[in-house]
Amino acid sequence: MARALSVLLLLLALAAPALAAPALAAPPADPLIDLKANFCRSGQGLLAGREPRARDYEWDIRHAELHFAPNFTAQSLSGSARFDCQAMVPGLASVALDFNDAMGLLAVRQDGSPVAWTHGGGVVLVTLAAPLPAGSLFSLELDFAGSPVSSGWGSFVWTNHAGTPLLATLSEPEGARDWWPCKDVPDEKFTADIYYRVPAAYSAPGPGLLQSVTNHGDGTKTWHWFESYPINSYLIAMTVTNYQHYTDWYVSSAGDSLPIENYVYPENYTNSVEDLSITPLTIAIMDSLFGEYPFVDEKYGHMVFHWAGAMEHQTCTSMGNLVLGGGHYYDRIVMHELAHQWFGNCVTLQDWENVWLNEGFASYCEAIWFEYTGGQAGLTNWMTITTSDFVGPVYNNPVLFGNVVYRKGAWVLHMLRWLLGDETFFGALRYYYGQHLYGNAHTTELEADLEAYTGQDLTAFFQQWVYGQNKPIYQWAWRARSGVGGWWLDLQIRQVQTNAGLFTLPLPLRVTTPTGYVDLRVDSDAWFTQTSLLIGSQQPQDVSFDPENWVLESNSELPFDPTATDTAPAHATGISGCYPNPFNPATRIDFTLAAPGEARLELFDAAGRRVRVLAAGPRAAGPQSLRFDGRDDRGAPLPSGVYLVRLSAGAVVDSRRIVLLK
Repeated sequence: MARALSVLLLLLALAAPALAAPALAAPPADPLIDLKANFCRSGQGLLAGREPRARDYEWDIRHAELHFAPNFTAQSLSGSARFDCQAMVPGLASVALDFNDAMGLLAVRQDGSPVAWTHGGGVVLVTLAAPLPAGSLFSLELDFAGSPVSSGWGSFVWTNHAGTPLLATLSEPEGARDWWPCKDVPDEKFTADIYYRVPAAYSAPGPGLLQSVTNHGDGTKTWHWFESYPINSYLIAMTVTNYQHYTDWYVSSAGDSLPIENYVYPENYTNSVEDLSITPLTIAIMDSLFGEYPFVDEKYGHMVFHWAGAMEHQTCTSMGNLVLGGGHYYDRIVMHELAHQWFGNCVTLQDWENVWLNEGFASYCEAIWFEYTGGQAGLTNWMTITTSDFVGPVYNNPVLFGNVVYRKGAWVLHMLRWLLGDETFFGALRYYYGQHLYGNAHTTELEADLEAYTGQDLTAFFQQWVYGQNKPIYQWAWRARSGVGGWWLDLQIRQVQTNAGLFTLPLPLRVTTPTGYVDLRVDSDAWFTQTSLLIGSQQPQDVSFDPENWVLESNSELPFDPTATDTAPAHATGISGCYPNPFNPATRIDFTLAAPGEARLELFDAAGRRVRVLAAGPRAAGPQSLRFDGRDDRGAPLPSGVYLVRLSAGAVVDSRRIVLLK
């Protein structure tokens, strides 16, 4: 078959004697089927990242030196953050960092000398000693202390396991600011030296490579980690307790060795070793499909914490102890978090509207795990289990860590794989990955990279599945007849969804004959498709619609109707999507009218002022689009900002947020 899948099957053949495949039908009754997503939703799943500030891009952090000294008795934290920076604009006079007001800022220095600063509203504003030319290098050092207040789903938590104290942080999406001053945005990446001064009886795993553990003779030790690859604020964690440490190894096909450093609870050591034993195999799978482990000069590993799920901190995943039961029940979570080292940590989302580039990709790697352990049946079964009536678009979904981002995001990749074929699909993802190594990516860049690699126009696919909502609903019928050349299959396929526009993905059908089956790939790019296909000398006995579950759809079989005609279904009035969003300089607004009549499509700014009338007057029924060029009614360019598109038609009023970024 395809080259990437062939490698996967070869790995399966080599490893089969050593690994028993987990049960494929674990989940729908599994209470932890969406470990991370469920926990996030119970915490504050509707969190949305702050809007990027223009001043975020006026200066760049190149390296960070972070010192943290937690006090377990007082449940407080003191430390310092030193940043090596570069001015990116001429005349840089001030810089801003995110820092929770609950923490105290003690001093700020530029190049070793005190400078003026203010701290309020969650922002530290530093006035530089003098305006700096573009390209200038300078340092900032901030001393801080206080008792961090935890936000989100546990940005800074004091807890325990088996009676032993545990300190754990989880900063995704924007909780790093709760315990240290930083630019808390995902596209600020830097190298880092990190020092954890903790009780001498405890361990403090961290990102990168361990440089030293220094005993101060006062009951504390300092663990120094150096992260030589770019990292951002939400991927830095501090997790401290009485860990039992052990090292496993991944050896590549070229003979290179990567240490896998695991820090687990002593009381659950045996179970942890068993469940984490698949890690070298998961690395081999990812390596074969997407390329070498991105932090190969450092390590991979796990540090156990109190969560019910897991979090992909760079080179050292935080793994919930509940996941490590010793029975390989959550092997998919080991795979999911490892996959983030490629998709999320090495190639990081540009902003939180693009979170599916992290979670959808890692979720599809869960499906690849089930394909590895169970073949095509394992893949089909897992995609069937994860099917849902997903609400909203994959890109910029209002539930930041919800089912749509994770599972529909995985479905987007699954359908792309069906559309492109295995070899092209995996090659295209490797190309996308290679274009953004150790950097950031946006959904529009993913589309552009896939198109550049494949030479295909994927606009319709992304509009329907990434920016659009809902799914196709098919009614289909067939009949077999004898004719010139042998047996023919007559097909009728009708799309009947009323909550979305037309979907144009080719469909897989399987025709059963007395001697086997024939797989077909049938285009469905109209509301009603009728076609006849020559099957051969064998009479079709049955037809299965999408038998291996490659398309996110619902379908029902009807009797063949030789009098059927091409009629479009009734539609619901509303805005179906804006593509791209954010945009610059233009975007396309897709909307649908259930019936012909008067309609208005208007644009309002964040203050509620109407700035543009895009359409006003009678319009036809059905799906339609208008282009918005980023200008107001006078033709003047609009500034960057958040705008509201509002459709009014009869009694229906629908709106959609769009973002203009310049």
